[in-house]
Amino acid sequence: MNKAVVFILILVTIGVLADMTGFTGQKPFFYTEKFDHQSKNVDILFKTNLSIVVNNTNASLLSIKNKLDSIFAPVEKDFKIVIDPGHGGVDPGTVQGSLYEKDLNLIVAKKLKKYLKNQGFQVVMTREKDETLTQKQRVSIAKAEKPDIFISIHANSSWDKNLQGVEIYWNTFQSKHLANRIERSFINMTNSNIMTVRSKYYVLRNTNFPAILVEIGYISNEYERHELLKRRKQNGIVEAITGGVLQYYNSKKSTDNS
Repeated sequence: MNKAVVFILILVTIGVLADMTGFTGQKPFFYTEKFDHQSKNVDILFKTNLSIVVNNTNASLLSIKNKLDSIFAPVEKDFKIVIDPGHGGVDPGTVQGSLYEKDLNLIVAKKLKKYLKNQGFQVVMTREKDETLTQKQRVSIAKAEKPDIFISIHANSSWDKNLQGVEIYWNTFQSKHLANRIERSFINMTNSNIMTVRSKYYVLRNTNFPAILVEIGYISNEYERHELLKRRKQNGIVEAITGGVLQYYNSKKSTDNS
């Protein structure tokens, strides 16, 4: 029987591979997986372009998918994260034309939830729909969950239309450690301008766990506003935040075990 090579494109970001490389944002790696399918050997090679080479045409795609699912299955972590999409309901946040900040915050927050859950984290959101929540209610929801960390998602605005970039706000020094990890991840994974700032935002100073507020960009800046509406930009943001959370988690885990 003639042998054939089948190429299957795997739509996986480097962030999804973080637990296998040990560090999100690390360069792709070579990884070979061998398993037996109906007494036929099937070799799978993860290349640097994240494609798969299958040296057996008799292996069903379902069997390959099942094997890949087991390889990429997230390891559940005893680590809970509360995500807070800013504004909502009667509070639109910043408005630019037909764009309401509250809607953008929710879109990005839902993506972030998906990315973090794919890494095995427990994730809770203060709101999953367009509803009104006071700052006090957001803090109460978070405290009831007793999370390990809290992340509030917002979009920025300024009278200076030239301002752009990501800003991460923190209040306590335990929160600063988390902010620094996410800042580093943004620097490694995106071209965004970024800075961390100490702040007395209500949701930051009234929590008793590491809490940060991420301003994902300036919707008052025309270029950045259009970029923030693109899936690619949104994915880049949540990948960077997820990478920073993983770095923070691994650092904390290492410290706890030392």
